[in-house]
Amino acid sequence: MWETVIPMDDEIRHYRIGEFAKKVGVSPDFLKYQEEFGVVNPRQSENSNYRHYAFAQTGRVLASLGYQSLGFTLREIEGILGKDSSETIIGRLKDRSIELESEITHLKACLTGIEAICQAEQLEARSEPWFIKDVPAFAFLPHSHKQDFVDDETVPQILRAWVRWLPLVASTQRIQIVGTKEVDFSWGLTVNKEFAIGHQLPLDAPVQIIEPGRCLVYHQRIGLEETPIATQVMLGRILKKPLAVARAYGLALSGTVYNKILFISHEGQSRILHSVLSLPLVDS
Repeated sequence: MWETVIPMDDEIRHYRIGEFAKKVGVSPDFLKYQEEFGVVNPRQSENSNYRHYAFAQTGRVLASLGYQSLGFTLREIEGILGKDSSETIIGRLKDRSIELESEITHLKACLTGIEAICQAEQLEARSEPWFIKDVPAFAFLPHSHKQDFVDDETVPQILRAWVRWLPLVASTQRIQIVGTKEVDFSWGLTVNKEFAIGHQLPLDAPVQIIEPGRCLVYHQRIGLEETPIATQVMLGRILKKPLAVARAYGLALSGTVYNKILFISHEGQSRILHSVLSLPLVDS
């Protein structure tokens, strides 16, 4: 608690907790919580449990609100308002500035990812939701093969570092066409290689760097069955339209398809998978 207590006398205006809270724009519970950490120090009547707040406490409450808006905890604010030197306070503010810069970088990245998803959703609504483009190199973290997790203890460690950057990191299905009617598939996470390097995401094995080059990029929405269906049937549905485009335009494919999942929506009684497929083209 604070050593300095403003005496209750006729020259100093005091307020009951409800009135004081209303005047400074907070709730009574907020003031009680602040009191627990010694940020404010009301006087208590001798003959009742009523708290009385001196007008002079207003500055402490507003200062506390300001420091909270910067992300400081009440325990930290207790020190800032009660015992910290100017040097210590400036040090705390500089440290918080570095943290905020990191948070801003992260939020900007998230905003970029959200904008990309919104744009992709618009593209899938076109009558011809595909185009041919050079796809930048990306990192692929294998997570499972068919229905079994990859047996590698480093995968969960890398995964924890990567998922912080969702949605720029995306769940991705790798589909390998191994025959005219047979496909193999695995699941993993993908992220742009340049972004991963710039933000120091781990790229050690088992992470694989994929350089797809020129691709047929197809934006797709496809219904998901409520009851399980054969994997080959589902993969056939996913590949049906992109492969039809490739045949129609005489495009030779490498045999490996990356199906990046954007999101799943519910339209009426149906679940809809929104994704973007990259089908690498064979160099002519």
